[in-house]
Amino acid sequence: MRAARRAARAAALSLAAFLLAAAPPLAAGPPPAAAAARSPFLEPARAAAAKGDWAGAGRIAAEGLSLDGLDADLRYLAALAALEGGGDLRFALASLDAGLASGRFAAYEPAAALRLRAALLVRTRSYERALADLRSLGAAAGPAGAEDARLSALALFGLGRRADAMAELARAARRHPDDPRLARLFFERAGAAPAAAAERALADLFLGRLRSLAEVDPELLVLAAPLMAAPAARRDAVLAFRALGRGSARASLLALEYGILGEEAAVAEIFSGGDLASLDLELVADLPKLLGSEKGGAALESALAAFSGSLLADRDHDGWREESTRYRRGLIASWRLDADQDGADDLEADFSQGLPASLTFSLMGATVGVEYADYPHAAKIRFQDKPGISVEYRFAPEAFPLPVLALEPLGGRREARFHLARRSGTPAPTERAAAGLALLRLSSGPAGEEIAHLEAGIPLRVDRRREGRPYSTLEFSKGRPGVEYVDADGDGRFETERYREPPTLASEAADPADESSVRWLRIDADGDGLFEYREETIPPRRKEWDFDANGSFDAVEYQLPDGGRVREFSSRFDGRFDEALRFDSGGKLVGVTRDGKALALLADANPRLLWIGEKPFDLGSNLPSAEGVYRYMNRSYRLVFAAGQAFAELVP
Repeated sequence: MRAARRAARAAALSLAAFLLAAAPPLAAGPPPAAAAARSPFLEPARAAAAKGDWAGAGRIAAEGLSLDGLDADLRYLAALAALEGGGDLRFALASLDAGLASGRFAAYEPAAALRLRAALLVRTRSYERALADLRSLGAAAGPAGAEDARLSALALFGLGRRADAMAELARAARRHPDDPRLARLFFERAGAAPAAAAERALADLFLGRLRSLAEVDPELLVLAAPLMAAPAARRDAVLAFRALGRGSARASLLALEYGILGEEAAVAEIFSGGDLASLDLELVADLPKLLGSEKGGAALESALAAFSGSLLADRDHDGWREESTRYRRGLIASWRLDADQDGADDLEADFSQGLPASLTFSLMGATVGVEYADYPHAAKIRFQDKPGISVEYRFAPEAFPLPVLALEPLGGRREARFHLARRSGTPAPTERAAAGLALLRLSSGPAGEEIAHLEAGIPLRVDRRREGRPYSTLEFSKGRPGVEYVDADGDGRFETERYREPPTLASEAADPADESSVRWLRIDADGDGLFEYREETIPPRRKEWDFDANGSFDAVEYQLPDGGRVREFSSRFDGRFDEALRFDSGGKLVGVTRDGKALALLADANPRLLWIGEKPFDLGSNLPSAEGVYRYMNRSYRLVFAAGQAFAELVP
């Protein structure tokens, strides 16, 4: 019966159980209106949560929210499911914010959502906001409950206000003498020998209650042992924990330190978890200091060489392990860091033969991926801030050292095969730094791919591809663009040449994808070496055509200062522009001249066509679709288009 009571109390003190219990229905028998306001997805989600199926609870809540995004009860359960199921805590916070803003609670009290938000804010290190929520709860409900006090103390510890945190624990301990969560937090934060008098007094208080508190949380015996003054008391606490049939790496380490276990036996216990073992990194790091014999050292080396599992690190001692290192037979296989503890990795690395092979930074919605050739020298760095759009830089061997992770041998011995990984002081690479050292820059996006050959960050040549085929190549001279060769029609031949205006400042980058920098282009469509078309993109925006492919232009079009346009022709194909069509700024034809004399325009049977000076026949439906010189009824004529109108003229 006593064991059953202990189990029930332990279950009641888990975070999920507390939060669910802290959010009871508004009333045991809600009014019909309140019951009717509840989403039909609420009870299935609650049932899944009660069984510990947090993934299922989250899915059901999400389905209900897809139909009604302002349902505060479902937003509460979605956030709780994310917290307990290892989901995205930023999403959970946003969900709670929306629920509290809507205020549409039919089954739960708003205070429950506020308390859960405070827990998430503490977890994600938003300590000031968490304290504000907890103060709001206190103002509404009076003295803080044990969980509220624990969260307040955690936030104060996070802000570096240790004395205030200890005072909060002391006040809560007087109000809740049988709650082990307060004692656990104190023992985890106190250290082996508290210096402050208030902390020593609080230690004595919790040690005096240890027997009853350990009935609910037996591991308190192990956590409290280092604070006990008498060596015999420390041994007895660890022995009592072990007598319960419990085991932990911390208990095994203390058993070694207190002489309960021999070195080989302690090593065997600590590494007895097999391939699924998850150990505390600090405990494993402390182990070599307690091994003094050759046999103990050999046992540790053998255990580490065979270790396949994870070392977890809580380097800031806030109760959440933000760093994880996965080993495979003694070599690091992967490393993960969730620096802001929001449930999403900020930096992850995969290893090969015990050295980093690749890593990924997640930075405010953008990612930076690094591939190593020979650590710590980067071979590739990819920057991506939008889906489907990325820029990758490639480097010569040893050109870009990037030691993001420091690898330290366990125990500090250089010959040790087992290493610990930690974040070094090297920041995430910037695109500017990568560009200055890269040989190649590869850009990809909806418009295609681009490969830039670089030297000290200055482009030498840029090749562009579209739909997997070569599209253009652009040569540079001293960082300034020259003529670009383009295969616009995809036939495998560069038929177009384009010249780009160099940057006005030497420090400006020339972007091959920037079409506004093109100053002129010309096209040799049939590949005979003669350009049939040329265009300038700056005023007067001159365009030229060679209709008969003889190497000289037969027509030209340009803008006038008033916004109008003129199209001139060489009526005799001799290179002399003697004929002109003039249009006003609205595109209306205002005159046709040859050698300065006005010419008549004659209508064709096709309303889109006008004949200049003379109409030998009607083209009607035989009107060609492109400009050029054509033959019809044994007569040659030239066809041009301007302002949406077709113009034809007999060729002499």
